[in-house]
Amino acid sequence: VQTCALPIFTPRRLFIDRGNWYLVADDHSKGEERVFRVDRIETWVPLGEYDDPRDVEVPATDEWFRDDDLPVATIEVGTTGGWVVERYPTRRAVPVDGGWRIDVTVAREAWLGELMLRLGPTARVVAPAGLVDVGARAARALLAVYDT
Repeated sequence: VQTCALPIFTPRRLFIDRGNWYLVADDHSKGEERVFRVDRIETWVPLGEYDDPRDVEVPATDEWFRDDDLPVATIEVGTTGGWVVERYPTRRAVPVDGGWRIDVTVAREAWLGELMLRLGPTARVVAPAGLVDVGARAARALLAVYDT
């Protein structure tokens, strides 16, 4: 039997960005403030313990997900891929012939692969070189699931 300790968080503030609810909380296991998307919280258990209240700033739109330590990928999408700018925090979005060139912060390479699968064959990663084939790798991994 494998068990894992659940992280302990103190919720501080809710906010909405681009149609999604987020929670700013103190992560006691890491000793830092973190932001969680509410619809991705699978379970919670009240502990009956309370921390002293403290003021928490709501992150500024388009800046709150920006982390200079994380890599940035430049993707090109067709006209139907413009939803990426509305759905995810982006660093830059420039119209190009027949679509958009968008810079996105990549917290996880798997996330970028999933995004490329959702965008389909009219989208591509143009930089950095190490992520250019992330969509193809994600597609091969998905197809391998069906081969077994």
